[in-house]
Amino acid sequence: MSSPTLGRDGHLPSGTGRILHVDVDAFLASVEIAEHPELEGKAVVIGGSPGSRNIVMSSSYAARACGARPGIYLAEAKRLCPHAIFRKVDSGAANRLRDRLTRLLLHFTPRVAVTSVDDFLLDITDATRLHGDAMQAAERIHCLVDDQFDAIEVEYVGWMPRSAQFGCNLGTG
Repeated sequence: MSSPTLGRDGHLPSGTGRILHVDVDAFLASVEIAEHPELEGKAVVIGGSPGSRNIVMSSSYAARACGARPGIYLAEAKRLCPHAIFRKVDSGAANRLRDRLTRLLLHFTPRVAVTSVDDFLLDITDATRLHGDAMQAAERIHCLVDDQFDAIEVEYVGWMPRSAQFGCNLGTG
């Protein structure tokens, strides 16, 4: 897994907002693989039956290698990857895994916004003394998620200084 690409933020004035964006890749497929370890390394497509008119919501890396990517029709995914295993979304398992990940992220800061099932924003403005600059904190999060969640891979952890104003509202609802 590659390390996130970030710029150091030490040159920013004290008090400048630091928002981390955490995006989990292939989340729904990863949930299915975590629930059913025998699917590890196989082409898994999440969205339902290939006979339905639905689209691929998520797919494993093995399925993506065949061209079965999120956003295409399930029938097209079946044509591209005939050996793929097609599953419906397991909302309960996805929510449980998202909640576990959220709890882990709350160890970095109490200001976490869950923006979708696999997407998080963390305001670490007041946590840089504890966790280092945004890049150091992002690298720590990346490693912790990798260590504690076998089937999940963080696609992106980056810091967004321009989103600091949004971050000021995190956790104040």
